[in-house]
Amino acid sequence: MASREAAASVASVSRIRKGIRIQPRDRNIVWMAGVNGWVTMPQLKLFAFDYLDETGWLRTVSEQAVYRRLRKLCGAGFLEHRYTWVGDHGVYRATKRGLALVGLDLVPASLDKRDYEHDLQVVDLALGLTGYDLEGWITERMIRSRLKPGMSIGRVPDGLLLGPGGERWAVELEVSGKESQRYYEACEKYAGRHRSHIPDDSRNWDLGEQLEDYFDSDGEVDGVVWYFFSEKKRKRALAEAQKVVDDRAKRRQSADHLNLRFHGAARPELPPMNKWREQQKRKRRAEEQRRREQEEKELREREEQRKREEEARQKKLYEQALDYLTEEEQRRVQDEVARKLGGSNLSRGDRERKLREAIIEAASANRQAVREKEEKKQRRKDAVKNWITGG
Repeated sequence: MASREAAASVASVSRIRKGIRIQPRDRNIVWMAGVNGWVTMPQLKLFAFDYLDETGWLRTVSEQAVYRRLRKLCGAGFLEHRYTWVGDHGVYRATKRGLALVGLDLVPASLDKRDYEHDLQVVDLALGLTGYDLEGWITERMIRSRLKPGMSIGRVPDGLLLGPGGERWAVELEVSGKESQRYYEACEKYAGRHRSHIPDDSRNWDLGEQLEDYFDSDGEVDGVVWYFFSEKKRKRALAEAQKVVDDRAKRRQSADHLNLRFHGAARPELPPMNKWREQQKRKRRAEEQRRREQEEKELREREEQRKREEEARQKKLYEQALDYLTEEEQRRVQDEVARKLGGSNLSRGDRERKLREAIIEAASANRQAVREKEEKKQRRKDAVKNWITGG
């Protein structure tokens, strides 16, 4: 699926037909009409002609200039204009030639007057949510173009809104309103298609890759946001959403992951786009926890190894001490330890350890005494030798 950027990336002057030179802005116009189906002149003007300069001022052109360009695109066969009723601006759609120009694998849109008002208001909503550039917006038309027999993605939203971290929100605009049961059913369908994790690299995906993942996951989203012109209908939908949460709790189904929002459409607010950031925070905390646990594990292993080495060293010293001490000396040490411990509450193991330490200490003391005796004897010999030699 070609994006607006892909459509505009071709050379700025790429085709001449009936005296019109196709510019990047023309491609943007045709792309917008193609992905939405039908659009109005004011919508195209906001999207392709008006912009904010580096100082933040809105730069705009006259409606007459916009109409002139649209007439040229219609005359060149890239757009088609149709009036819907007297006094209306009329609407524009991309023709087969126009769709081919911008690389959209779609068929020209048909006009269904039953959904006419709703569809145009969805375009207004998308422009408002994206700051008029439609970045990160996937239309219902783009979604339905990928549907094939047998596919199951649940309820098809009016559009998908993508966040900077790859967040994916289903967007629904309510114009006429529904019965309470239909809101319940819609919330229940979405509840089964909330995804728990955003792929780490999804923030770098283009619209086509996001749409492909949407279908591969059977329509999973990170949340659903409804926009209402009627406060009464908004509260009705909100009540039904709460029923869905309560009923899932009764069925012991988790509802913690559900992210259902209900906003007013007059001044649409963006849904929260912080899931990827929070997910990365949790990931870093988990990695830090694993690192600490690994360090603690290695510390415990080193300490256990040190204890084993110390026990082996003490065992060797004890065995050497038993070989060094006579039985009589060992009995004296045992009697001395028994006298010192007397009525203490030490366990049998601690008593045996004290005895081993005492035997090792006694053997060490005996060895020290023997060394001192040998050294004293050597000093005498040296003194006698020096006296004889006159040294």
